[in-house]
Amino acid sequence: MSKDFSKFKTLDFLNDDFFIHSILYPNVSSELYWKTLLKEENIDSDAFLSAYMTLKKLHESKPEVPADRIQIIWERIEQSKKQSSKNTVVIAKHKWLYYAAACVITGIAVLFLYTSHHGKILSSEQIIANYTDYKVIYNQEQPADIQITTGANTLMIDGTNADVEYDGEGNLKVNDQIIKNTVNNQNIPIFSQLKVPFGKRAQITLSDSTVLWVNTGSTVIYPVVFSKEKREIFIEGEVYASVMHDTGRPFIIKTKNVEVLVTGTELNITAYNEDYKTDVVLVEGKASVKATNGKHISIQPDQCFSYTDDSCTIHQVDVINYTYWRRGALILKSESVETILLRLARYYNVTMKLPAAGSGITCSGKIELKDDLDEVLRGLSDITSMNFSVRDNTYQFKFN
Repeated sequence: MSKDFSKFKTLDFLNDDFFIHSILYPNVSSELYWKTLLKEENIDSDAFLSAYMTLKKLHESKPEVPADRIQIIWERIEQSKKQSSKNTVVIAKHKWLYYAAACVITGIAVLFLYTSHHGKILSSEQIIANYTDYKVIYNQEQPADIQITTGANTLMIDGTNADVEYDGEGNLKVNDQIIKNTVNNQNIPIFSQLKVPFGKRAQITLSDSTVLWVNTGSTVIYPVVFSKEKREIFIEGEVYASVMHDTGRPFIIKTKNVEVLVTGTELNITAYNEDYKTDVVLVEGKASVKATNGKHISIQPDQCFSYTDDSCTIHQVDVINYTYWRRGALILKSESVETILLRLARYYNVTMKLPAAGSGITCSGKIELKDDLDEVLRGLSDITSMNFSVRDNTYQFKFN
């Protein structure tokens, strides 16, 4: 089979003869074919699974739709496919597929309806067995110390937490231990880097008394002493910032994709390089966000600015859901179990493998991060249709 499925969306799969036949009448060869494409990421797995579930469910139920409604839906389908050269004979041959395509085009959330039942309607085991392997959502990193690097000097800090503090002259104290002053007398700004490995956390007080809570797997680059004109830092990962008020010196927080300007405020920024989006959540005060795509937006307290390669959005949030991690717990509100497990994998620095097909499981509540990870996962398993096993610090999950 030499066809290129790499750019196929849900509707494209549902209009393809080979896809339809291989899903409804699978054999060893077709199952291996789709499994290989998914494993090598040569197709859009979300579009494939959406089409797969839609096709299987519609084949089972064959819903009836009034003739006049069919005509309206068909017109919408045709309108949406002006750029496509697909042959419509396929839909005529498979009348139930006609309805499936209509569901996708008109915005009926077919996939959502299935996943909201937590996998009870469609067996996730069947999908996994036939078409997907497990995916690694996080790979354990080699254990490392928290590090502060200034020029050619690196300070290694033992333990899972570090309390770092600079005074107004750049004198450094770590875990109540005074460190040698690294400031020179040549009026040349000196920058330091705080690197917090996965599985560890830190709190740093900067020379202007701004306090940063630095989450696991994060890096902060900052001047040992801020200049008289401005205050500027760079972060990667997740940081909660309580910025000291100073109208004469704006405070600028830079990430790979956004730049946040504040004078005195509290906010949480999540900007892991491996994540598909950057979130800026304002707790109090005011903030102005400038994205690399040119968007420049002001946000208010209880708002979240989200940046992706495709869009920039603002929405109201409950800030406690984004900020409670600094108190050693996660507050969850209809959070997908996949997102929860990724956060736990980073926090405890363990490898986690999940079925490639989505679980459809969401959770609300509170997770105490001080607890043993196995205990946390057993608690999750008790309230969800999820099982896990662990070997060599690798956790593998199964959604029932």
